[in-house]
Amino acid sequence: TLSSSSAASDVYKRQIQRECYPAKIAEEAAQDAADLCRLYYGEAPEVKFLGDQNIHMPYIPSHLYYIFFEILKNSMRAVVERHSKSGELPPITITLGEGEEDLTVKISDQGGGIPRSVVKRIWSYAYSDADHPTETAKTHSYPAMAGYGHGLPFSRLYARYFGGDLKLISIRGFGTDTYIYISKLQIDEQLS
Repeated sequence: TLSSSSAASDVYKRQIQRECYPAKIAEEAAQDAADLCRLYYGEAPEVKFLGDQNIHMPYIPSHLYYIFFEILKNSMRAVVERHSKSGELPPITITLGEGEEDLTVKISDQGGGIPRSVVKRIWSYAYSDADHPTETAKTHSYPAMAGYGHGLPFSRLYARYFGGDLKLISIRGFGTDTYIYISKLQIDEQLS
């Protein structure tokens, strides 16, 4: 429970949204990731939602947005790079499910998966399989789609900060399922 007696309570009042709707935040992140993907590749896969999109809970929207945006950028990049020549991009699905203690969001793509030899390295703050953004910046005037190597590690850090987690399960030759476990925050009534 967050206490209003702490010096940080004013910060929490501004950041924690009592009725945060993860599906709406995921929708916004998906649109922004798709816009960036179209800038880089000229196309972006459709994003479909499954599960209860009306789930709401107290949480920090900026944390959720960052997590969703980073994972969706990775998924979109993988899907486009694997399927762009086929003429049809398979959709990315976002599935939401609510339990008593947490919310689980699964983001699934058909981007070909991650080699097992690479899976451990994706949590390193320095690892990326993309060209370094300085190379990309020479030809584009907009933000990098990938290449810094901190998107997944920071996303997992944000998820774990309040007791959640982020897990990846990849099927090489098919795609990746990313599970985001978001703990429900218990908020002191004085913070509202």
